[in-house]
Amino acid sequence: MRALLILYMTEEIYKALENRDIIASTIYAAYGALIYATPVLGGMLADRLFGFRRSIILGGTLMAAGQFVLAIGSDISFFTGLGLLIVGNGFFKPNISTFVGALYEQGDDRRDSGFTIFYMGINIGAFVAPLFCGWLGVTYGWEYGFASAGIGMALGLVVFYSGIKKGIFGNHGYAPDEAALDKRKFGLKIKHIIPVVALLMVPVIALMMYYGKMTIPFYGEIYYKGQVVDYVFWAILVVILYVIGKTMKEVTKVERHRLLVIVALTMLMTLFWGFYELAGSTLTLFALRNVNLVLINAS
Repeated sequence: MRALLILYMTEEIYKALENRDIIASTIYAAYGALIYATPVLGGMLADRLFGFRRSIILGGTLMAAGQFVLAIGSDISFFTGLGLLIVGNGFFKPNISTFVGALYEQGDDRRDSGFTIFYMGINIGAFVAPLFCGWLGVTYGWEYGFASAGIGMALGLVVFYSGIKKGIFGNHGYAPDEAALDKRKFGLKIKHIIPVVALLMVPVIALMMYYGKMTIPFYGEIYYKGQVVDYVFWAILVVILYVIGKTMKEVTKVERHRLLVIVALTMLMTLFWGFYELAGSTLTLFALRNVNLVLINAS
């Protein structure tokens, strides 16, 4: 997505607008922020209730669907596709690596080898996929680039599901309490409610990004303009600060010092990933307009 999203917006959806770079970068920033936020909820649900297997399949299915919806090529399908990708990523990203770790017992010598193979696959895909999907998008049309990404995700799901059917993963990755998932709420089993809620979150996120900016009356005649997503993250920040403060009061002095270290590292990592994500927006646009993209000029 990093290879296609900003270019698709500036060169296709918003190409007629003078401020297309600003609009596209704003949407990309909101997309990136939500991509990093949803795995917190997805990881908690998988670890405490839903299980890694179901979460990976649900997340991968939503992400594949998101890529195919993006390939439709309309404004509505664009934001709906982003919503599917964001929700799907929340279930998929935090749980696939945790599932790999769960395959090995603590102290197993094969654990490091397993993660090496896992991340080698990620890095190969991260190198090949942007080149291939980007080439398809520029040469034949953006819908082909998105559709190819969806096909790749679908093939990955088929491989994962076949591994489950063959018993390759043993007893790892199941829900901590399978019986709890069969309990009924509102006439549905809990294991069915979670996918339904996930699907309901898709239009909510899509609308948040679609309506971009909203105007709120503030002290009568003063108006403040800001993104819908901004308000959501300000609310999340307040909740996070409250949880951190509450936790600090409940733990011992040693634990409090360790938590402070974690908070400090989190702040530094936030800065790092903030700059890192410029690769998908500012740096991509810079390369498009200021770098010679022809590797070998035969003329």
